[in-house]
Amino acid sequence: MADPQAVLEAAFPLLSDRHDLAGKRVVLTSGGTHEPIDPVRFIANRSSGKMGRAIAMEALVRGADVTVVTGPVVTPLPHGAHVIEVETAVEMAEACVSLAQDADVFIGCAAVADYRVDKAGGQKRKRTGKGLTLNLVENPDILGLVGAVKQSGQVVVGFAAETRDLVKNAKTKVKKKHLDLILACTVGEAESGFGAPTLKGAFIDREGHVDKLPVLPKEELAEHLIDRVVALMR
Repeated sequence: MADPQAVLEAAFPLLSDRHDLAGKRVVLTSGGTHEPIDPVRFIANRSSGKMGRAIAMEALVRGADVTVVTGPVVTPLPHGAHVIEVETAVEMAEACVSLAQDADVFIGCAAVADYRVDKAGGQKRKRTGKGLTLNLVENPDILGLVGAVKQSGQVVVGFAAETRDLVKNAKTKVKKKHLDLILACTVGEAESGFGAPTLKGAFIDREGHVDKLPVLPKEELAEHLIDRVVALMR
């Protein structure tokens, strides 16, 4: 017998009365990335993949064909999603640039590391009694790459995790990355951030309109996001 959770999740789209994404291809990034220091250690963040899972589930329920490019996460992705597992930001960028070309909707939810170690050690770095200096270089801007070659009629959505200047920073990203919509989220707080079941933030569209949100469960936030994606497609 199939896993009960898989059976339940497979039934959700069949029981749903909303199929406004039927026939549409949604590509979504989720989780964080691991940037190796050596074969043992890596640079990462606290992303759990909960928000990515919630969005993937909502899109599936509404009839979409969903592909998730995910970094290492502790939260399992829903049954029915096509899952591509990667580790680094470079690997995620390579997968996304290819997949986005045929997507109706691209949602960049992953907390991608901005930097990677220039030259990761081939062997474990041993303690020497001295400090360790790492030379970091910028990772590819996945949303920027996808937004720069956005197809006609395609919807590209981004996320912005911020600890301050939430709206200001998000507005800059919308323009710089050629996005249709961004969900700016407050992180670093008990009720809003990586690993929490809830988030607080604001939707900002390409015209600069801001819709601030209260603290919401990530599943409810995913529903609001997909509502906006459907409206943009229309």
